[in-house]
Amino acid sequence: MNSGKSTYSSASGASSDAVYAKHESQIAEPQLRSLHQPIAIHPEYIAHKPTKIIISQHEYTSLGRDYTIRDANDEILYVVKADSLSWSQRRSFEDASGHPLFTLRRRIMSKKRHWYLDKPGEDLSGLMKANIHWSFTLGLTFTVQNAAAGGAETQIELMEIGPHGRKASISANGVDLAIINRTAPDGSNGDNLSERASFKRRPFWTIHIAEGMDVSLVAVMGVICAEHFPEYHFSIS
Repeated sequence: MNSGKSTYSSASGASSDAVYAKHESQIAEPQLRSLHQPIAIHPEYIAHKPTKIIISQHEYTSLGRDYTIRDANDEILYVVKADSLSWSQRRSFEDASGHPLFTLRRRIMSKKRHWYLDKPGEDLSGLMKANIHWSFTLGLTFTVQNAAAGGAETQIELMEIGPHGRKASISANGVDLAIINRTAPDGSNGDNLSERASFKRRPFWTIHIAEGMDVSLVAVMGVICAEHFPEYHFSIS
């Protein structure tokens, strides 16, 4: 997998650089404290300083929805591929070189349809479980096997902030671990009905991550968040 600058254009025809610039100009960088106890499923991906990633959401097809995750320099970090033969919304995460990192899946036949994260080829490895809950807003509770703390279970919360899924926080024990912001491909925030009407719109998800947090783990949480806010209506699925 080659890393490098993005070359695609938005639905409005603007270049990715122009869209990113407009996108970033609308987002104030949050002040996140470094973690006393790192949280990770892949300790090698722990952020050693405040970090930003951008998730690009590709068009939905009969094969599912794929994602590309880049750093602040627009270099590819991870690629997320949908499994066309899966009944569990399976997504395979790879690093920029194509090396498999983990598999995300969902129990479609279960009433609560929780998400599960496993090692490649090991569906019961239990790296993470995500329970979905909501009233008027989306909420997710993640149970993570924290490899940075000897495998101890760590509870992490993702909560929607504001309308239409524009923003969400990821926290543990009242401490913010990351902040997620969503912007439409043309740089708008998706507030107007006309901005949410097109089935082919592909929002960006910018995530600011605290020092001490596993970037790959936050990328998984960002993808799950994106899955619950489809681009064609920006509401909970």
